[in-house]
Amino acid sequence: MARSLNLDENCFLKQFGERAQLQASFNYYSSCKRPDLVLGLKPHADGTGYTIVLQDEVGSVVHRAVSDSKRIRISITTFYTPEAGKEIGPEEGLIGIGAPRLYK
Repeated sequence: MARSLNLDENCFLKQFGERAQLQASFNYYSSCKRPDLVLGLKPHADGTGYTIVLQDEVGSVVHRAVSDSKRIRISITTFYTPEAGKEIGPEEGLIGIGAPRLYK
């Protein structure tokens, strides 16, 4: 991912640490005649360093998982969390005139 952004290939390893956690979640939601009665996941944002989601529908930062009445739904999520006590921030190579720092 770092290379595709024209960053140093070890930048995330340096920022997240040697003991960063990588986890994956594979989710299958069967079709349901009454999806309005299924709780699914409440709207949420992930509390990880970054999350990569392969899903069958477009989502946003705040998202939720719901059933569909006509088809099954599948998502695969990868979570990358920095090691405990590590302070992270935006990668310097991604900040510039056209992309200013949004958070301190």
